[in-house]
Amino acid sequence: MISKYLKISRLKPRRGLNLFLLLILFSIPPFAASQTVTPGDEWGEFTLSWSGAGKVEAQIYETATINGVLSNPGRIAIVSLPTTSIKLQRGEGFYRFFLNKCEFNSFNCDHGASAFPPVEIGPKPIPPPTVTAEFNKNAVRIGESANLEWSSTNADSCSATGVTGVSEPSGAVPASWSTDGTYTAEVTCTNSSGSASGDASIVVHPDVIASSGFSPNLINSGQSTTYTWNGANATNCSATGISGVSGPSGSIVRALTSTTTVTLTCTGLGRPDTSTSTVYVRPTANGRFLPNPIDAGQSTTYSWSSTNATNCSATGISGVSGPSGSITLSPGPATPLTVRLTCTGPGGSAYDEDTLYIRPTAHGNFSPDKIRRGESSTYSWSSSNATDCSASGMSEASRVSGPS
Repeated sequence: MISKYLKISRLKPRRGLNLFLLLILFSIPPFAASQTVTPGDEWGEFTLSWSGAGKVEAQIYETATINGVLSNPGRIAIVSLPTTSIKLQRGEGFYRFFLNKCEFNSFNCDHGASAFPPVEIGPKPIPPPTVTAEFNKNAVRIGESANLEWSSTNADSCSATGVTGVSEPSGAVPASWSTDGTYTAEVTCTNSSGSASGDASIVVHPDVIASSGFSPNLINSGQSTTYTWNGANATNCSATGISGVSGPSGSIVRALTSTTTVTLTCTGLGRPDTSTSTVYVRPTANGRFLPNPIDAGQSTTYSWSSTNATNCSATGISGVSGPSGSITLSPGPATPLTVRLTCTGPGGSAYDEDTLYIRPTAHGNFSPDKIRRGESSTYSWSSSNATDCSASGMSEASRVSGPS
């Protein structure tokens, strides 16, 4: 209340002046029954009031002591009766007011002045502080920074909960959060009259979580598989490596002929996320000799190829490397040659086998090759790359059997 800063008191006369004052009271009829000072609603505001019979005009005189300096008395107001009060407002200091009653134009005034109770006005009160606070963003992602901005009036210092770095009466500090949710920072500012608080809230959006996969994720070339995706806290998803991905979740069926890797990207109010998944296609392997068969020592070429393989190797022949290629054998082998081809890739391994065949040779002769009737001769035979031999043209031909 303002009265806290307005002190009203009556000065007690010294004992030596009692007789003098008594003589004045008997010699001059009192013109006022009472003089009062009433504090007003604002700082330094008060009302002087008086009562009693008198003239038609009231004159108010004032002396003031401000910062230890006494001012000369001076008339501050002339009030026509029957008005019996006047509202005044003064700054910090000590004031005394006196009342005279007169006829118009200050003629025929009562002798002597009636004093009001002295008025002492203390220092102007400091109003309590005010505070406003807000974030410069309504919402952020996890780890994203936002500034808390605050301002105050009549504050000596400020502090805050929910953020760090608040100390001055106004300013801005950055803040970030590691989890989603709604966060509130409260700024409290103080002065000698009290404190005030202001708060600000911000929403931290949850991270987007992307997931995806193929089922089955190991197929033969041309086989169908289902790709499924989901983006938690997402508003949309897209993908590279496959077509048809749209929306925060879904599934599509595709027939694939090669190993395929799909990267899914899901976005939303929170931080985006990616998910990578792969469907593996089993490799195929093919290896062949050409020409096949050949004569012993004849040149031939071994060629190999694969699908969904990163490398091939072989047993039975050297020089096979890479997913495809060819090797020429010159001269060719004298005996059959079997090659086992192995091709590997992300989807596993595939095998193929091919045998190079050598055309057989046969040789048969009689010894002696000339005889007389009734004499004997021996028939001998031999072969290469043959498993069996037979003969015709002689009575003992049925006895020819085996490669030699």
